Amino acid sequence: MTYPRIFNTGWTFFEDFTAQDALTDAVLGKMKWELDLIGNASTITSGTVDGETYLRDTTAGTADGDGEAYSLKDDIITLNGDGGYFAFTARIPDVAGNAVAANNARIGLNAVVTSGDPVVGLWVDIDGGLITLQADSANGDLAATASVPGLTSLTTMVLGTKYNFEVRWSGENANSGPIQADLYINGNLACSIPNVLIGNTETMEPKFVHWQDSGGAATYEFDLFGFEGASYRAK
Repeated sequence: MTYPRIFNTGWTFFEDFTAQDALTDAVLGKMKWELDLIGNASTITSGTVDGETYLRDTTAGTADGDGEAYSLKDDIITLNGDGGYFAFTARIPDVAGNAVAANNARIGLNAVVTSGDPVVGLWVDIDGGLITLQADSANGDLAATASVPGLTSLTTMVLGTKYNFEVRWSGENANSGPIQADLYINGNLACSIPNVLIGNTETMEPKFVHWQDSGGAATYEFDLFGFEGASYRAK
């Protein structure tokens, strides 16, 4: 017997940026993403090439620290020991004036709409292209740096190259949240956090944040090709 998906998942989300009438707050995408500017608002565009559609965030070029945060409903999800995942494809595009250094993104599950470090969450941090997996909690913060072929020095994104990211969590910790978190890049295990402290009552939401910290005005681009996730339910 095949069970409906809703019997197997506690929450799901899926976004490929093909369903919007406008690239604006509470309208963007299938999921109607909420937008919060960081400093000065980004220019948001979308495009498609080779059968793939993407969202492009371009920082305002007004001041250091400019960017944008894309969020679903505040505090709408929690994590448990039954496991789950989120996945996305991203690129720092090779276009005139763009750079890897000072081009930053935070993609995953957390509750912050600024460039500041979240108090709670599980996400991929991209700091000037350097990739880390972050698992923060009121019970303690943990991080691991990616090391995988296809990255500069095994750790840093290459300009113009697309990467498939997947974060999986599993097992149960003493706080009834997940104990293990693993980051895969292009199907290869890039890093792990084996002692996650997130509790099952700590709330967060799906989030994509992009900003630049070049020290001055800069228009830096970042592409997100899709973003999805699910939490599994105990059988």
